[in-house]
Amino acid sequence: MSIKEIPGARPYFGGKDKIATISNDIKKALETGQISLGRFTKEFETKTADLCSSKFALSVSSGGTALEIVFQSLDLNGGEVIVPTDTFVASANAVIKAGGKPVFANIDPDTLCLDPEDVIKRITSKTVGIVYVHMFGLIPQSFNIIKDHFNKNNLFIVEDAAH
Repeated sequence: MSIKEIPGARPYFGGKDKIATISNDIKKALETGQISLGRFTKEFETKTADLCSSKFALSVSSGGTALEIVFQSLDLNGGEVIVPTDTFVASANAVIKAGGKPVFANIDPDTLCLDPEDVIKRITSKTVGIVYVHMFGLIPQSFNIIKDHFNKNNLFIVEDAAH
């Protein structure tokens, strides 16, 4: 019996012509030193904004940095933000750095995403929002329960799909 290796994922870049274009752009970025700023970053942000039908897009160095920017923009003023117990520390840290207080809620053992019943139990008059972490890229049906409840109560939802 032979063993066949099955790759987890194979990146696709659009064919040989596209690979040559990408390689050339990488070479230009390295030669000019414009690795994180400059023409390529601006181009990426513009294309992303267009793709998302948004006026703006901002590229950052990490998911944690993105969360910090989002929470800073929400003016938490000591408000409570519900955060899953099973997440990277950046979720809670971003809330704290922005002047909020993280309140931890349990996860559903089947989805590893927030448990709607526990989330709803933790909402108080001090709650201003939630950070919903989509573990493994999952968007379980139970997310709609949380989304509907938060929308009805005028509370924000920050969706973190960095995982």
